[in-house]
Amino acid sequence: MQFHGITVAAVAVSTSFASAQLVNVALNAPVSVAAGSTGNASLSTLTDGLFLGRSTTFSAGVTWTDAATIIEIDLGSAQTLVGGIVEADDNDAYELLGRNLTTGAFETIWDIPNFDNFGSGFQTRPNPEDVSEVFFFAAPLTTDTIRIRSTSGDFARALGEVQVFVPAAPGVAVLSAGLGFAARRRR
Repeated sequence: MQFHGITVAAVAVSTSFASAQLVNVALNAPVSVAAGSTGNASLSTLTDGLFLGRSTTFSAGVTWTDAATIIEIDLGSAQTLVGGIVEADDNDAYELLGRNLTTGAFETIWDIPNFDNFGSGFQTRPNPEDVSEVFFFAAPLTTDTIRIRSTSGDFARALGEVQVFVPAAPGVAVLSAGLGFAARRRR
């Protein structure tokens, strides 16, 4: 299903989002390592709005081998997230977590599957053939910080891009060359 140029993944979607455009609130957000260590690309490339491209070798992105490594993205303020797009190494599964503003605990908002059957290198989730397709979360989550970690795979983990979305405010135009739709560009 398409709305405003974004393909919606086959997940239950609130009808309140059907007429809304989406804004990538992780765009250019600060990225840090909450645990473990990473190599190769700069952490800032994870939120620059640019995808590396399907089947690009995993070593072109932010890489790590330690299962305990956690990447953290500071959204700057409380945001009610409704969906996401992640470009990651094909043969690893990941978990996207959001910080519960009441308890401070990080809660899973998306179990990002292993896409090994779609080819090698980087694959965009939810759809490796369409970097603009958004995975809508089962329920919106209001958070100011997200984390992503690997949950299984071959110990050569990598991320290329992390995007999370909120509905645009009513009456606010989102420019296709700017905020939320830079996602279609490739590095």
